[in-house]
Amino acid sequence: MSSYISIDKRNIPIKFDVRLNKITFTFEVHYNASFDFFTVAVSDSSGTVWTTGEKLVLNKPILSTQSYLGFPSVTPMDPTGKETEITWSNFNVTVFLYVGVAGE
Repeated sequence: MSSYISIDKRNIPIKFDVRLNKITFTFEVHYNASFDFFTVAVSDSSGTVWTTGEKLVLNKPILSTQSYLGFPSVTPMDPTGKETEITWSNFNVTVFLYVGVAGE
């Protein structure tokens, strides 16, 4: 597998910068404890908002419903293939945000 973005879920909600495709993106990750899911907001260094509150779905690239040129494939995946959804118990344990890998 390619590289992944490591997120310490104990610090969620968390906001951090990641440099991808020569562009610095700001990711903001939140957790909905009532329904056990994660969301992400992404903006770039110029302040352009790429997405807000997008639910992370296993094997579905972030921004896959949009057609943004320049945004790399960032996909929550379980390399073992055992997980069927993203939960608090498996996020950044068996499910990671992989860069440059498209979902299935």
